[in-house]
Amino acid sequence: MKLKIFAASILAPLGLAVPFISADSVPKPAPLAVESSPPATLAQAQTDPSAPAQIKPNYQFNVQRQSGSCPKSVGLWMFMLGFEGGADHTVVADTQAIASAPAKLVVSQQKRLEYEAPLRSQYASCVGQASSPLLSAYNFQFRNGKVNFRMDVSRGDGYREILYKGVSASRPYIHWRAAE
Repeated sequence: MKLKIFAASILAPLGLAVPFISADSVPKPAPLAVESSPPATLAQAQTDPSAPAQIKPNYQFNVQRQSGSCPKSVGLWMFMLGFEGGADHTVVADTQAIASAPAKLVVSQQKRLEYEAPLRSQYASCVGQASSPLLSAYNFQFRNGKVNFRMDVSRGDGYREILYKGVSASRPYIHWRAAE
């Protein structure tokens, strides 16, 4: 239950609903100062899932265009909660900013996930990719009018487990654990 509450406390400020927890059981986050928009409440985020997130993604992956019209970058929110010998990670890909429909889970393996969403018309011709050596477990592929968000935690030493996965507010999210 603690992990479910943790996931909700991370996803709620982004305007992402967590279907397995009621709003009454989620601790209310402290108000945040946000550029050029008034802070939304948890209730507003749940009644209007298309409302823009209050917090901008804390990582931007630059898109390496091979051909077509591509977005300059795609965002990723990443939060970590450390504990002795490891950390819980929650990642949310900002596919809503570039996709015309919600992402769908297309590959689900023990240590690898892939989500797919159709690109907005202005990016439908995009062929390219977005990745980072710093965050090598995550990457985005653009082709055939779609964006694919992939996470692969099979490389490296230690224990890794995907605890939760899903789509909320049209965005794919993954909660996973890494330990020694």
